[in-house]
Amino acid sequence: MASEFNSSTIIAEGEHYMIDGLNIWSYQWTDTKEQIAVLVQGQNLDIPVYEIKKDDIAVRFAAVEQSNNVWSIYHKYGHGES
Repeated sequence: MASEFNSSTIIAEGEHYMIDGLNIWSYQWTDTKEQIAVLVQGQNLDIPVYEIKKDDIAVRFAAVEQSNNVWSIYHKYGHGES
C-alpha cells in the first residue's frame, strides 16, 4: 500500500464516515486517475484514489466496493473516523 494511505476501514455504503472533517458520502468523488496497490487475501489489487473538496479543504482516499454496498476505504492514519 502506498505510504500515503496507511489506514483502512470497511463500511456500508452511505454509512457516516469522516476524513479530515468531511463525510465522504456528502461530496462527489473525483477520480484522480491514480491507484494504490493493496494486498488483500494474497492478491494484489489496484484501488482507485479519489478526492473530495469543500471550500479550501481537499481530502484524498482510496476506495473499492468489496461486495454489494460494502466498501473498503484507505486513507492516512489518524485522519478518518466513523
